[in-house]
Amino acid sequence: MAAIDPAQLLPDPALAREVAAERRERIRTHAAESGLDGVLIHSWRRGAVTAVSGFAAGFVTNTASLWLPVDDEPVLGVRFSFEAERAGEQSGLRTVASVGGDDLRPASARRIGVICGDTAVSDGRAAIIERLSGERVDVADLTSWFDEQREDKSEAEISGLRRAAHVGDLALRAASAAATGDTDFTVAMHVEARARSLGAMRAECLVGFGRGTVVTEPHGATLADGDAIGLELNMVHGGFFSHVQATVLPEEPDDIEARAVDLARRARNAVVSALKPGVPVGAAVRAGDAILESAGLSAAKEYDFGHGIGFDTPEHPRLLTDSDRTIRGSSVVAVHCGLRRPEGETAYTGGPVLVRAAGASDLVDEPVIVVTRTR
Repeated sequence: MAAIDPAQLLPDPALAREVAAERRERIRTHAAESGLDGVLIHSWRRGAVTAVSGFAAGFVTNTASLWLPVDDEPVLGVRFSFEAERAGEQSGLRTVASVGGDDLRPASARRIGVICGDTAVSDGRAAIIERLSGERVDVADLTSWFDEQREDKSEAEISGLRRAAHVGDLALRAASAAATGDTDFTVAMHVEARARSLGAMRAECLVGFGRGTVVTEPHGATLADGDAIGLELNMVHGGFFSHVQATVLPEEPDDIEARAVDLARRARNAVVSALKPGVPVGAAVRAGDAILESAGLSAAKEYDFGHGIGFDTPEHPRLLTDSDRTIRGSSVVAVHCGLRRPEGETAYTGGPVLVRAAGASDLVDEPVIVVTRTR
């Protein structure tokens, strides 16, 4: 991979605010067309409020909400008052302390849209809708609509996702420092430290040592001489998500390890080559499955082939055989292939791709597939 100046990969708050403003305008237009007074957006674990404000709350014990009226300026609410100044600086919006967001809505607003959670996590959506309905407010749940909107990325969003992809790629390469006798805690430390040094707000590295092992949270496993390492990094950088995988090999991998990595790469490449606007998701999945079937390793396929990413994960489309969706242009999809066979072929590789009219290509020009241990 060509050298990149790390300073060029640090988060760009102006880009996050630009993307947030685009998303707010899209929501505001839809709300006005739907006859709503405004939309309440709420986050606890998921990134919806970050997506529409540019403020990264962290969401461990924090919550954040945004009241977006159709005919007035938005108001950002944060649970902890000491966060208000930082939230205002990051978002450029008027910011107040708020718990749950209910107090952001003016009493005169009687028809309200709600965006809370997504296809993976509800984020307390039912409770918010119940509270509003109890106040005789007419509530429209716009969460599914917003999930659909997220699939189509603007050029500014693509720019942020490309930057995050580069950070994730560089972070996985830091695993070259892994040495025999290291624990999985140490390997994850190398990867997460590199991601955070480049501005990642959240970085969680999953690790698996040796053949037939699951890539999961570090738990104290020790790296033996000759072990391959499976890695996955899930990361939020500047309000944009990245999801990348790689296999770390010893300097002299054996034939089984080399075969596993080659098959995982070929299956992933087949999926990526099939990702074109209008193509059924199932057809792209079958292209990857055909590679594994021809090698007699269908049963070794671990996980699916991926899913969309944006400000969080997963997004549409999910790369599943039974999906009824088609691929859309200007979408960003994390495509990966994992293999796991007891005492046999074990590998994991993947990263985000951008779908255009002519097809899909990796957001990183030369994405990491294999990391070679240097110690």
